Amino acid sequence: MRALGVARAAIETKHRPDGYTIGVNVGRAAGQTILHLHVHLIPRYEGDVPDPRGGVRHVIPGPTPTTRRRKRRRRLATSPTPRTRVPSCAAASGAIAR
Repeated sequence: MRALGVARAAIETKHRPDGYTIGVNVGRAAGQTILHLHVHLIPRYEGDVPDPRGGVRHVIPGPTPTTRRRKRRRRLATSPTPRTRVPSCAAASGAIAR
């Protein structure tokens, strides 16, 4: 919590937001990809999204990472040429829990 206070103070001095959204992804199903504490401190402004309930999902236009993964899986499943997946450095080192 102390780190959030320090980060908030730094943001306040430059940006003066109206509020904050604080998020933590815990577990693969929640979007956590590397097992470490990772906290999102997102400055918010009145009117930055039409309905601020539920955080800031889909603020950036275009497909989400989940949508891109689904499309890729479908494309690979229907591809006539089998493709192998090259593991990322983190996965190869065992840093990502399976």
